[in-house]
Order: sequence, then structure tokens, then C-alpha cells
Amino acid sequence: MATTQLGSVIDALQSVFQAAVGAAVPVYDGAPISSSADTVLVLVGHDGNDEVDTKNYAEQVWGNLATTTRYERGTVVCVAISQSGDTDLEVHRDAALALVTSCATALRSDLTLGGVVMSAQLATEGIRQLQNTAGAGVVAEFTVTYLAQV
Repeated sequence: MATTQLGSVIDALQSVFQAAVGAAVPVYDGAPISSSADTVLVLVGHDGNDEVDTKNYAEQVWGNLATTTRYERGTVVCVAISQSGDTDLEVHRDAALALVTSCATALRSDLTLGGVVMSAQLATEGIRQLQNTAGAGVVAEFTVTYLAQV
């Protein structure tokens, strides 16, 4: 038996989100290690920053007095990114938030992530808008929280 469901949850989210956004939008487990410059993408388990401070976490508690069952509450950080060489922030904001909406809709249609958890939900959302001489981009960060029995 696994000591945590965190890895399985990240795997399941990547699969669910890829099906939701379609094959044209890559969904990466963590930060992509590639020389390609995707203009739209989703990252699961990573906040889109170059720093290595993304915090996906799980906390466990005993589920009963006999200490035979444990429950795990966890959080997975995800981002939807839209970027290009232009300067139209509205287009990128709309595209990034549409990706979040697709992911949230898919999550609501399978709250157990195929039986991996007891329940999962989109918990928080926020955006970072970036613009410089190289172009514009929007990073829409969202978290997924879950409850599992381990």
C-alpha cells in the first residue's frame, strides 16, 4: 500500500486535464524540459516559476481511534499558461482562464479522479500577467485539493 496518494493524484490530474484541453495543448507533469516554446500549456505540480519552491503537499491523520485507517488531505499546484510575442494581455488572459475552466469542468465530472481519491476539487485561482519587450503572457495558477484514504 502506498504511504501517500500525492504522486497518484498528480498522475490522475495530468490525464484528466489532458483529456479536457485536447491534444493540441500539452499538459506537463511538472515543468517541461524541452526547447520548444509552447504558446499555451498546462503544468501539473508546478507553479510556472523557475525557482524550485513549488509546494505540493499532503498531510495525514488517523481516521479512527483504533489507528487502522489514515486520511490524507493534499494540495497540488497547477498553472495554465498562454503566451506569445504580441502584447495583447486580454487574449492571453482569456485563453489561460479558458484552460482553467476546462480543467475545472473535467474535475467536477470525476471528483474521485477515477477512484484515486475520495474527493477532489479546484480550490483557489489567481493570475499573473507578464509583459515585456519579448511579448505578453498570463499564468493562471490554480490548486486542486483532495481527500484520500491511505
